[in-house]
Amino acid sequence: MNNFVTYGQTFSKGQLTIPKKIRELYGLGVDFAYKITAVDQKIIIEPQEKLSQGNFAKVLSSITEPIFTDQDYQEWKSMRSAEEKRLEKLGL
Repeated sequence: MNNFVTYGQTFSKGQLTIPKKIRELYGLGVDFAYKITAVDQKIIIEPQEKLSQGNFAKVLSSITEPIFTDQDYQEWKSMRSAEEKRLEKLGL
């Protein structure tokens, strides 16, 4: 097992950069897929094989826990409402 520690920061949209040394160590190219898990206040990112559309549907159908919380849904509804009002003002 390779152990490597580095520090960084996120950007305005929550994006982060995986350091070049780690990408090279694990052979991660420009367009790689990953699984992200939050466990015990840790964020775990694991490279994954790219999924075809059919396999992606299988993965989605296997999810048994809610992906979004009630708070996420309420925030989405609020943003959608604000966007609908903005579009209405524009006559769209």
